[in-house]
Amino acid sequence: MKNLKTPLIVVLVFTLLSFQSIEKILGKWEIEKVTVNSVEQEKEEERNYIEFLENGIVNSYITNEGTIDTEHSGTWVYNGDEKILTIKEEYVPDEQYKIVKLDSQNLMLESVNKEEDVVIQIYFKRKIK
Repeated sequence: MKNLKTPLIVVLVFTLLSFQSIEKILGKWEIEKVTVNSVEQEKEEERNYIEFLENGIVNSYITNEGTIDTEHSGTWVYNGDEKILTIKEEYVPDEQYKIVKLDSQNLMLESVNKEEDVVIQIYFKRKIK
């Protein structure tokens, strides 16, 4: 019986840590900066944000080229073992990001695109209401 307790405890700890990460990601995040292959991109507007809701819904508001405001809604799934966040939106291919940093105020995502030789890093700050 003792042999069964150890693996069960390990699985329980990793499950709790995974839920903890999911709880940390919930809320609204403002884009602080974006880099493409380590080159910082010009910031368009202050209104760019992404919001992760408890029910697996994701909402985003992005200003493109200074004039086109786009609101998106979709779903998100987090794989705690690989620290991969998958965002699915209608009319857009699924996007996968590795969570590089996640704490109460900061979130850093890195694109997981093996087909292209482009690395996109997105830095967020938690939006306080």
